Amino acid sequence: IFGAPLFFIAYKFFSGDLTLPLLGRGIVAFLFLFFGTRIVIRSMGVRRQKRIKRSIPEFFDLMIVCFEAGLNFMAALPRVIKESSMNEPLVKELDTLQSEYLAGLPLATACERTAVRCQVPELSRILNAIVQSDKMGSSLGATLRVLVAELRDKLKQLMREKAYKIPIKLIFPIALMLVGVLL
Repeated sequence: IFGAPLFFIAYKFFSGDLTLPLLGRGIVAFLFLFFGTRIVIRSMGVRRQKRIKRSIPEFFDLMIVCFEAGLNFMAALPRVIKESSMNEPLVKELDTLQSEYLAGLPLATACERTAVRCQVPELSRILNAIVQSDKMGSSLGATLRVLVAELRDKLKQLMREKAYKIPIKLIFPIALMLVGVLL
């Protein structure tokens, strides 16, 4: 897609039909396609990261229940994935983590690759806690409960901040409507 305007310009140049306005339009089309796709892809990534961040508490609450029932991480993961919606990006990523682990990667490597793919710091912290728990043989339920509670509090705080900003954002449109009515 990026090269289409450049190939068109090259074709017109070698056929002898290249004019200055055509060259300008080709360069503008190339720049629009190049930077436009970067912006679209970046915004899709940000939306995906937000969806992952929102679904972490619910998913890991189910994991904590499985841990308290006596399962380890890799035994609990397929059960929770089966109960969760596969439309969520977090569930897809953890399903990929499970597939990588079953394919022979060590748990630490699979968790590290998932953290790099997702680029969500909260998920990275949870995955690091899972790896440390696996190495040390310690209980993971209490650690995850604290991490998920912190994340849930953070998300609630962000929602409150957004709610407090709504009246401020509505002042100007309401004022404009009132001025229009008064005039």
